[in-house]
Amino acid sequence: TIFTLALFIPLVSITGAIFVKLNPVPRTPINWWVLGGGIAFSTFAISVGFFNIPYCQEIVFAVSLTTVCFLLYRMGMTKLLAYSAITLFLYRAIPGPGPGVSWWMIDVLKFDEAFQGTLSQTGAICGLAGLFIFRKYITEKPIAFTLIWLTIAGTIFSLPTIGMYYGIHTMLGLNAKTVAFVDTTIAAPLGQLSMVPMLALIARTCQTGHAGTTFALMASLMNLALSAGALGTRYLNHIWIVTRELKNTAGVTVTYADYGNVGILMIITTIIGLIIPLAAIYFFLRKSFTGE
Repeated sequence: TIFTLALFIPLVSITGAIFVKLNPVPRTPINWWVLGGGIAFSTFAISVGFFNIPYCQEIVFAVSLTTVCFLLYRMGMTKLLAYSAITLFLYRAIPGPGPGVSWWMIDVLKFDEAFQGTLSQTGAICGLAGLFIFRKYITEKPIAFTLIWLTIAGTIFSLPTIGMYYGIHTMLGLNAKTVAFVDTTIAAPLGQLSMVPMLALIARTCQTGHAGTTFALMASLMNLALSAGALGTRYLNHIWIVTRELKNTAGVTVTYADYGNVGILMIITTIIGLIIPLAAIYFFLRKSFTGE
């Protein structure tokens, strides 16, 4: 049922492509570097996964990043776009605390499946609403300015969940579900808004007739940032292990729940999520923010 409902998403895209009137652009020949590079990389990635090569995820990520960066270079991206892409890549590559937080919410805070679904849908709806409301304001500001306040806001909005782990909501007499719902509602637009300045910059700086290719390559780069974050999450969870109770078919517990590292994981990822983006902005986008 869920996957059937998800078919509505490409339907919206197809409808937009049919009815939206686009500005005419000159036809450009096929870029064989991009087409050939995409085919070669796809063949490589499938082969690595098929033969179950050790460290296949890391290998595919490294080759993917190299391929996309090379193709962007061949497209002739500007220096400002390159610096902006690096900064936004690092902003989106921040690791998370992992699935242990969800397990802890379900088992300790008693967030059942229905409430988890409510949080997810609330986040999606508020994210789209925030994108619609703030899109014009974001596009008129430098990328550095936008990423700075998104980084700081994201750090602040992660504090309630950390506080709930240490029982602060109980001390204040607050309901855990209420805290989670309010926090999700306020923080949801942040992830969507981070892409707006980058898309606006691409639209202004990319070569005429190559907008689609540039957008596709930048989207690939941003997806690779999420993959980098997932790898970082896995490494952190190998150091600070979180386990959930598992029982065999006979009802005997084979793995006991251990959520003792959830708090430290959330604290570490929050600190990383604050320091790395601000450092990237300082080194790569400082001039655009100060107007130099």
